[in-house]
Amino acid sequence: MRNIKLIITAFVLILGSQAFCANVWLNDLRNVYSNKQAIIYELNIRTFNAEDKDGNGVITKGEERGNFVNATKRLNELSQAGINTVKIMPVLPVSKTQAFGTAGSLFAPVEFNKIDPTLKSPRGTSAYEEMKRFINECHKRKIRVIAALPCCAGYDLYKKNPALFLKDGYGNPIAPEGMDDVRILNAGTENNINNAVYQLYRDFTEMMVDLSVDGISVSMPETKPASFWKKLINETRKFDSQMLFLAEVNPDSNKIFKEYLTITPTSKLLEAGFDGYSGNYNKIEDVKKDLYNYIKSDMSISQKFDNKKSVYGNFSSYDNENPIINNGADYVRQLIWFGATMPANMHYLDGYTTGDNYMYPMANKKAAASMTDDMYYHVKRGQIDIYNYSRRPAGMDFNIYTDFVTANRFRLMASEVIAKGNFITFKTSNPNVLGYGRSFNNITVVVIANTAKTEFEKIKIKIPKINSEFYSVPIKVSANIPTLEKGGIITNMAPLEIQVLMFQNFNAK
Repeated sequence: MRNIKLIITAFVLILGSQAFCANVWLNDLRNVYSNKQAIIYELNIRTFNAEDKDGNGVITKGEERGNFVNATKRLNELSQAGINTVKIMPVLPVSKTQAFGTAGSLFAPVEFNKIDPTLKSPRGTSAYEEMKRFINECHKRKIRVIAALPCCAGYDLYKKNPALFLKDGYGNPIAPEGMDDVRILNAGTENNINNAVYQLYRDFTEMMVDLSVDGISVSMPETKPASFWKKLINETRKFDSQMLFLAEVNPDSNKIFKEYLTITPTSKLLEAGFDGYSGNYNKIEDVKKDLYNYIKSDMSISQKFDNKKSVYGNFSSYDNENPIINNGADYVRQLIWFGATMPANMHYLDGYTTGDNYMYPMANKKAAASMTDDMYYHVKRGQIDIYNYSRRPAGMDFNIYTDFVTANRFRLMASEVIAKGNFITFKTSNPNVLGYGRSFNNITVVVIANTAKTEFEKIKIKIPKINSEFYSVPIKVSANIPTLEKGGIITNMAPLEIQVLMFQNFNAK
């Protein structure tokens, strides 16, 4: 009983913790990530704290775009929500020709050694210096910073230097499907890398080291050879040995690009020095069918690298429709708790954690003015806007946000079980219900989830050797308190409800 009280006390203390200040920052992100303790929050500086006074969804004259200075004002909010790492979407100058949207895609850079000047505050001096101060403010709160590195470049750079780009048999530059604003860079082959493209990326990593960034997330790294990444990662870590490298792998690359280049598999990327890779959790259509398989596959990959490398899970990303649109807020809350208990680092998108559905009133309407050759507000349904100077992502669902904060605090409190615990599935009496456990060192976390969208379910979870004498801490339950009996747990569950219990002096096997 005394140990249980200590656990509860620790949980309360963590929930009440304040922002952390440090005079000297030492990057520790690789260690945090390898211990599966990274809670990553991805944001677009353009919109993160934009001021949309008239509520029309876009930032126009008299309103302030998102920038590094006003972004700093929300860092205490992130820290208090349990976020220990922010991932910044690309901040490089972007192409204005053959563009998407009135500002141009964040993922269509034209330079790799500068910070986009439009991210400067109205009364600031330079975007570079303001980004440096923003990162310093993150570090004062013990928030690590990951910067995004795009795989492609914008059309303006292609016009200036076409030799940098991959071409088809007719000499035409290759663009990812549905992305006419960018072209794929030609990184060369395993035995002969393209030094000109390598230098673009080297310039970027040098700039990130100078800015004191803690990690780099690379989009579609599989489109470049492993030798390219091994050289770049090794060179970068001469200056910062803790610089984290994440592979934002696109599972469709082999289908799209196999005719033009050799796709580097995830295992080879990890061997080349990447510390982790993006999961496919945002692709899940049937949680009951796919979640277990995804988790077990990712655990298998991690074990091949002595658990020093792992997936980061994301149930919603900038390039897929927010699941809240078709499945509702309760489903999002359920996904948040899945994330908090999975053997992975977790990744969340700005606005997802407050119930934003990323629907914009100006979507695809003609604009009065544009900074690009596109006179329309290009927006994809249910996806965060990366093409315009638009509103701050901010839903108003207090229940989602409460679960998000509580789940993050719980994950940090139970970090040893989450990082090192086994993963065991339990048999249930109902096909709509998932049950799994995480056990380590006589602590067990049990997760029960009703995946049915409309049915209330009374179910029994079979857990060998458990009985009513064990004491449980209800981490996440509703009015329906589970009861223990010999060999299992009995509970009633509302549609899309999830319950999380913690047991002391019990290991599930």
